[in-house]
Amino acid sequence: MSVVLEDGTTVGYTTDTLGNRTSRSVNGVLDVTWAWDQVSSLPTRVGEFDASGALSTAWLTDPMSPTGAPLAQTDGTVASWLFGDWAQNTTTAVATTGTAVTGTRSVDVFGNVRSAATGSLASAAFGFSGQYLDSVTGLYDMRARDYDPTTGRFTATDPVAQATGMPYFASYVYGYNNPLMFTDPTGMWSRDEWLGFFTWVNRPGFSS
Repeated sequence: MSVVLEDGTTVGYTTDTLGNRTSRSVNGVLDVTWAWDQVSSLPTRVGEFDASGALSTAWLTDPMSPTGAPLAQTDGTVASWLFGDWAQNTTTAVATTGTAVTGTRSVDVFGNVRSAATGSLASAAFGFSGQYLDSVTGLYDMRARDYDPTTGRFTATDPVAQATGMPYFASYVYGYNNPLMFTDPTGMWSRDEWLGFFTWVNRPGFSS
């Protein structure tokens, strides 16, 4: 699969059998590759490798996170614990060798930056809802689809068929257009933040 950005750059991806992206190329040149943990029902990125195959960043997934957010990362020789807010946004990094805060960031409910990332979070790939931000496209990889925080919409239609009578644009919205209540880490269904379940059903006033 590939996309052409507004500046003419062609970004290509390869995927595994589950659709998880395993490599990225820019204008035909290999850029990075990724390793995934596929043991759980929600696959998570656990490693990023440069074009030569050297490990650049490793992540440890938080087993308690409903969105598969990372609990820790090792970037080169720097290891950090990663902490999130109630919406699973990765907001704080703390050194694993002490209690010093080494980086912070803040985003709004749709993932737009409120305060720029600092310190060790400045180069961290995970942010909104604990998901991976593609540094080339500026979009969050929500597995089945890409999410654009500037519009609060996915860039492709929902692979899950919409309910009869729902308007076409509804298939692009994120989390029933209500990110205070719902997340969508798979790009295919929304999860109730408070009740803790995934739902495929379109609720009155919202859409998946």
